[in-house]
Amino acid sequence: MAFEFGYNNPKYADRRLRLVAHNADFKVERLSKRRRGNTTKKPLPVSEKENEEIYVNTLLLGRYSQYFRRIFDGECFKESAEKVIDICISPDERDSFLDLIKYLYTEKLEADTVEKLMRVWHFSQRFLVESCGGLCLQKMVSMPLTLESSCYFLDAASVVNQTKEFKDLVTKSIAFLANHFKVSLVMSGENSSRWENSDDFEELSAPVLESLLASDDLQVVYEDSVYFVVKAWIKANCEGKQQETEAWEKFGPLIRWPTIEVFRVKFILEKIECTALHDLLVEALVYHASSNEEKKTIESAATSNRILAVQSLLRGLLWQVVCSYGWLSRLSDYTLRHKGAHSVNKDVRERVGMCVDCFGKDVDEIMTDEV
Repeated sequence: MAFEFGYNNPKYADRRLRLVAHNADFKVERLSKRRRGNTTKKPLPVSEKENEEIYVNTLLLGRYSQYFRRIFDGECFKESAEKVIDICISPDERDSFLDLIKYLYTEKLEADTVEKLMRVWHFSQRFLVESCGGLCLQKMVSMPLTLESSCYFLDAASVVNQTKEFKDLVTKSIAFLANHFKVSLVMSGENSSRWENSDDFEELSAPVLESLLASDDLQVVYEDSVYFVVKAWIKANCEGKQQETEAWEKFGPLIRWPTIEVFRVKFILEKIECTALHDLLVEALVYHASSNEEKKTIESAATSNRILAVQSLLRGLLWQVVCSYGWLSRLSDYTLRHKGAHSVNKDVRERVGMCVDCFGKDVDEIMTDEV
């Protein structure tokens, strides 16, 4: 039953809600490329009425909201005996909060955009209005996904408590983005000078990019392309070596380095300065230099459908030493001494070289020592 006539009507009210300006506890904002250069903080807009008051009825608010029911009926809340209850919200959240209060009177939602619905959904979680939260999710699910809305859902997922329904919405958003960027990531390495949707990719926020790279739905022909677009994103969004290093530490483990060709991995290894990324590249070279049996062992220990699981630094170094020792031991069967020099099977020499070079020691020197 709707009680629209009683909304903000002193005749049917027994309490008042006072809106007190406060910093937002829920804020999702994607920084546009056009505004990226201007990071000056602007003052929050001020409400037309300072400490605006809304007339409410305790029975109607407590009908759907456990939060208000506890405040009005509970003896442990100091607000229980007060006629005016302070609600701390930011000025830009005012309209969304009023939408929630109107819903408690009318059982209808006026919000009609993803951003507005997300804000109302957040308030429904905060004030324990389950029916309103369900209606918000129902409306958002019924809306066709767009690049903007998908990014908004993933941004929000990093700062809100997710329900099962919201997690389903996040999963659909990731699938949408994976399909959207499928074409832009299908490229033949550095031979491609332009990517479709590349500007959209650089506009993604860090949480969205992380969710996309972690998804197994992302379709690429070459994993090199993932490295190139991440590199372009870091160049467009990070300022200074410190931010670049932090970005590589976050996104580096999400790139499937063992699927990238050896020459590319070695080239990146020579250029990169990030220690965490250096370890991943060395692990990829170790994988490429392994025998088929060793590769199967590594793959069986992989997690998250990764070909090579990212291990801790100590465990990774130990694995590299063990593998290197095994390869060098096998070299004795192929090594021939001839006037202080030796010749080795070309394939074996290349396998050892690609790994040993990473440790800064000459291949001939190591094999001579071994013999």
